[in-house]
Amino acid sequence: MAYPKLTIQNNLSKNIVVYDAFQEDASNKELTNYFGTLTDITSVSSDKSASFEPIHGPISTYIIFDETYTPITRVFSMGDTEETFTVTQEEVDIMTATQAFVTLLEKKPDDTLSVSFQKLIKGGKATADEVNTFFKNTTEYKSCTFISYMLAVVALARTPKTKDKPPQEQAYSLSTLCTYMGFDWPSELPDITISDFSCTDNGEAILIGGVLTITDVTFADGVLDRITTFLPSTKVTFGVEFIYKAGLSVGVTCLTFGFESIKIPIEDNKTFDIDKPTVLLTLNPLFKFVVFEIKADIPFTLFNSPTIDAEIAMTIDNIEAEIGVELSGNKSTLLTPPGIKGLHFDSFGVGLGLFFEPPGFAIGVDGSFHIGEDKQVSLNDDQFAIVCQMEEEIPNPLYLSFYVPTLSLEEVIAIFTDTKVPIDFPISFSDLSFRWAENPMEPVVLPDGSLAPMGYGFSGYMDLFGLGFYGYLNIDMNTGISGDITMDPFSLGSIFRLSGDGKEVSIKVDASGTPIPNNAIPKTAAEKKVIDAATDKTIIKAGGPEMTLSTSSSPYFTLDAKVSLLEVISEEIDATISKEGIHFELDYGTILQSKMSCTLQDYHNFSGSCSYGIDLRIPLPTIAGFDLGSIHLDTGCSLSLSITTSTSDIVFKVQGAFTFEGLDLSFGPFELDVDISSISAVIKEVEKYILRNVSSIFEAIIKDASKWAGYVEKAIVSGVEDVAEGLKTAFDKSATEVASIMHGAGYGVDMIASGLKTAFSAPADVIASALKDGFGASDTVVTDSLKYVGFGAEETAKALNTVFGLAPDAVYTILKGAGYAESAIKDAFESIGGAFADAAKSIWHAVSHWDHWS
Repeated sequence: MAYPKLTIQNNLSKNIVVYDAFQEDASNKELTNYFGTLTDITSVSSDKSASFEPIHGPISTYIIFDETYTPITRVFSMGDTEETFTVTQEEVDIMTATQAFVTLLEKKPDDTLSVSFQKLIKGGKATADEVNTFFKNTTEYKSCTFISYMLAVVALARTPKTKDKPPQEQAYSLSTLCTYMGFDWPSELPDITISDFSCTDNGEAILIGGVLTITDVTFADGVLDRITTFLPSTKVTFGVEFIYKAGLSVGVTCLTFGFESIKIPIEDNKTFDIDKPTVLLTLNPLFKFVVFEIKADIPFTLFNSPTIDAEIAMTIDNIEAEIGVELSGNKSTLLTPPGIKGLHFDSFGVGLGLFFEPPGFAIGVDGSFHIGEDKQVSLNDDQFAIVCQMEEEIPNPLYLSFYVPTLSLEEVIAIFTDTKVPIDFPISFSDLSFRWAENPMEPVVLPDGSLAPMGYGFSGYMDLFGLGFYGYLNIDMNTGISGDITMDPFSLGSIFRLSGDGKEVSIKVDASGTPIPNNAIPKTAAEKKVIDAATDKTIIKAGGPEMTLSTSSSPYFTLDAKVSLLEVISEEIDATISKEGIHFELDYGTILQSKMSCTLQDYHNFSGSCSYGIDLRIPLPTIAGFDLGSIHLDTGCSLSLSITTSTSDIVFKVQGAFTFEGLDLSFGPFELDVDISSISAVIKEVEKYILRNVSSIFEAIIKDASKWAGYVEKAIVSGVEDVAEGLKTAFDKSATEVASIMHGAGYGVDMIASGLKTAFSAPADVIASALKDGFGASDTVVTDSLKYVGFGAEETAKALNTVFGLAPDAVYTILKGAGYAESAIKDAFESIGGAFADAAKSIWHAVSHWDHWS
């Protein structure tokens, strides 16, 4: 078929060569192929022209070179009519400006234009139009275009050996092409020589590619020998891309190409067949070599689920193929394994381990899950793994296991039953390893060589009040969770110890002591080596307490343990458990009035309570030189012991309380010596503390004058001879206050008056005033008391007149009624004088013969 002819007019002073740049994609009508397969069309001498007929179709592109095979320009034709293209000095000037721009990129990478351009083309993400716009917006490089830039870069990338050869025979430095087209090339990675360079624009980015020979690529030692055993061809046509999708190769440059199929040898002369794989040669800056990867889609099904497309990604080295699988095509919950109502798989992937030396193959499934239906359990680790065996082309799940950092007991039950069991205890599990077997009656050999426990259940640490238990628990769909868990022997210093008949527990660990999951699928040779070399590590020592857990009925927990506290050594306990702690009793015999009720609240706190009969003489303090006496404390005393620990210290404390004459008194807490070894010693320390702290413990008595006086009156406080003196000296009370207090305490008025007279050296009027004001004593009562304490008629008369304001006649009557003699009264009145003297005359002269008598 003949196409419209094209003519090239050469206005330059040198000869030019015209090459067809063919592209295979016949559907591409946009002329986005900038550099394809080159075919020599014609040469044109200076100031001459040449015509030719297109060889690949009406729509075609052409690259024009000078005599040294350096590109000058690129032209294209739609093939509608005959066309003439003129090559002038303007094209040469454009290339000169473009070469100057490339020099700027090389010499001044920090220049503003250099930085902006590199940002634009980074990762090959720019289009030709975007590059053209960039140049138009510059001052010095307005004439440059993407085409001129591409032609300049291709010329720069020619290898020294082929630089002078015709374009179709030239080879190129891939590192140079990648660097100038926006793709990263690790500085320490050896270069790769390619041929048949191609460059296209898909409307979203610039794509480059070419042909390379696999044996020319630098891989890690032994990798090339390995991959050449299964690659159909070592010469491939590749494309260059920058990986943006998250994964192993994110952020790096890859060379990609494909095959119809590859067959990778595995054990027993079998092959792992992959259809239509995409091969990636990854230029990773972390390595000094190219990483060989394979991607492909394979069908996959699990637990009879619908078939799901799985994308596998394999990284090949000299001893293994590390394989990852990502499933797609189902965005909702995939399935729920049989018999586990509350566990739902959301996504999963296939884990494959393919080993070359020695040959080996492992397969498993891992993914994410959620727990519960309406209200899901919040998880920060939702990964599971399934051990599979290959049955024909479809893997069959044998054993499911997953690890969860922490779960409450209620959440654990929900996983298998999808129901809630209300257990109001602060119990949580950590480092849980769950297991499910397709056939509960047939144990499965796990990748680490051990046998999987049959049935359903889990192992892990259980935290109960900060106490760490570990064990294996079984799950029954009807009865719930049951099993035994144990902990290390536990102690709070030398004071408290919790022990038992618990067995040692060990787990598999690697060389650094990190636990190895027993369902780990060895995807790499290193992982397989670690699993093969795993050793046992003791995580729970023998001799600790054992706890039995059963959620079928209350009590859900029972503890089999022995306790040592003070002189009680290894006593078997019958413990109960509540949300406040582990409770039990210890018997100390007749030393105490009751057994000691004990609670282990958590890993750092123990408390115990008991009572004993206290019988102690308590000397009250001396205040201002006055001895307040003593009391006899004979009552029941409740004691509370506590042991607390920290990272650096152990604190043993005790406090107590007792009732004394209706008063609720307490003492402490105070610290005890951690070396105390008997409850008797504790009691002695308590009594010493009480005697040392009388003032604070008995403050309610010592600081309450009324209470103290009352206790003295009732002989509760003994050893006090003069209450009034005590009230005055120790309690700083006035005479009136003393009278009031003593009266309230039950003392008689005569006793009060006597005390006032002694304590205050008080005259009659002071005493009379104190009795009257202190508790309202009448004039006659006061008179009797003053006479009782030895005051004569004159002092008493003056007191009655002064304190009560009584007239002489009334005073006379009261004194006479109190038993004072007539003559004493008369003498007193006359001695007082004034109104009292006048009253004496009136009273006694009225009596017949008084003068004679006197």
